[in-house]
Amino acid sequence: MGTRDVETNPQKGWNRFQVPFVVQPNAANVSACRLRNPSTSGKIAIIEKVLIQDIVGGIQKDIILGTSGVDLGNATDVIGSMDSPGGSIISAMTVSHQNNPAPPALANAGLLVRVNSGQAAGTVIPNYDLILTDNSEFALNPGSALQIITLVANSLLNAFIWWRER
Repeated sequence: MGTRDVETNPQKGWNRFQVPFVVQPNAANVSACRLRNPSTSGKIAIIEKVLIQDIVGGIQKDIILGTSGVDLGNATDVIGSMDSPGGSIISAMTVSHQNNPAPPALANAGLLVRVNSGQAAGTVIPNYDLILTDNSEFALNPGSALQIITLVANSLLNAFIWWRER
């Protein structure tokens, strides 16, 4: 069941959503965004795409998977369902971002990737896509969260996450 089956997603009960994050720089603080599957959602989310844009060398960003019962300080709007004729148009996931104060860490956290590790300062990488094929997708179970965080204070975080849920 990958994105190649997008035409049959509604018949299989899947609804696809996306969220763009633009977290502005804030002096002396790091920026973060979080997609969280509440423990009471009764849904499973499959992460289809995690894209980070405007990456400048030397400004590392971590993509972390863990557990959390809380959102970050600012709610973020989810774009309505991308392919749900007659299905749910509202996601059960919660999305949030924060840049002041430093965001709370995820419990049971596992680092998926450190973006820009080893790049020369000032080297621009316009896009970083974590998921390149269908078999790279991963589940976000109830109680789990996906977080992207900058490791350098006062830096822009520009990210997109696509997922399907049922």
